[in-house]
Amino acid sequence: MKNKNIEAVHRDQDLAFIEKVIRLKGLKTNAEDIIPIRDLNSILNFINNKHGIFQISKKSAKSAYLGKLISLNDEELIIDFLDTKGQFGGELSFNPEKIRVIEFDTDYINSLKLVIPENQK
Repeated sequence: MKNKNIEAVHRDQDLAFIEKVIRLKGLKTNAEDIIPIRDLNSILNFINNKHGIFQISKKSAKSAYLGKLISLNDEELIIDFLDTKGQFGGELSFNPEKIRVIEFDTDYINSLKLVIPENQK
């Protein structure tokens, strides 16, 4: 399936190696793990529901922003910003068209999730 909003799927050497190892081990992908890439809304809702926290980078900015999804429409993506100490810091708003990269389930994100206070999870 081709999506006009996705310019490329970046597969570096590490990912290609991981995929090779998974194939050699004979591991199977569960249907629940497959990200629906119909549009940004389906991607972010899937990641938010399955992983809770994700990180986005904009086309222009040198920094990345972590958080959980509050809302998304054609004009605006709003996240509850997660700072480097595992504290939620309020709403951050982005133009969805400016998003360049979405990351989730990384060591850094999963480490930060460990220090989020129970009452904020």
